[in-house]
Amino acid sequence: MLATNNWQRPVYFANTVSPATRMGLEPYLQLEGLACRVLPCRAPAALRPELRLPEEGEVAKDLLYDSLMRKYSYRNLNNPKVYYDENQRFTLSGYREQFARLARAYVEAGNHPRARKVLQKCLTVLPDTALPYDAYTPDLVPSLVAVGETHRAREIMDTLTTRTTQHLAYYAARPDAALFEREIGMQLFTLQHLYLAAADTNDAARATALAGILRQYGG
Repeated sequence: MLATNNWQRPVYFANTVSPATRMGLEPYLQLEGLACRVLPCRAPAALRPELRLPEEGEVAKDLLYDSLMRKYSYRNLNNPKVYYDENQRFTLSGYREQFARLARAYVEAGNHPRARKVLQKCLTVLPDTALPYDAYTPDLVPSLVAVGETHRAREIMDTLTTRTTQHLAYYAARPDAALFEREIGMQLFTLQHLYLAAADTNDAARATALAGILRQYGG
């Protein structure tokens, strides 16, 4: 398709597809919303080894900002009376991930005021009271600290650490714990993101505590 298209029409990968389907094209992808566009050249971040290249490639900040902040509608996602099942919550976690990536991109560009707006929007339209913090929520923490919202960042860290630890303790105490391998894996994945957030913000106390929990449960 890429060989015959001649770049006359854009080619996109949905963010929800398996990384294996991207065929190693990550350095040529540009994040524009809930999909990544294939570029005819390597993304700028891929050319700068000092920067961490996100899995899906370069963030098109203005395009992603327009999508997340202006175009998308977040109907009832902040309503605690609406029930969202596991599959819906997993899909919605992708929105938090995109908010986190956009905020980080603005922080790296030195635009803290816009990063703060992105973070505030995320926490307003996807609040913990309606959609509990998920595995990607810790990715908001470094940007929150960078824009001076350290108290909010620590609140997210501590709340999610407590919940995750309680879940792991519950599964570990069950005689049929092997049946919950997927659930346990997701909790460990969350702890790993929490640890990285603590390390990225030089929060040694929390990083040490999280490393201990991960060792306890084999993460």
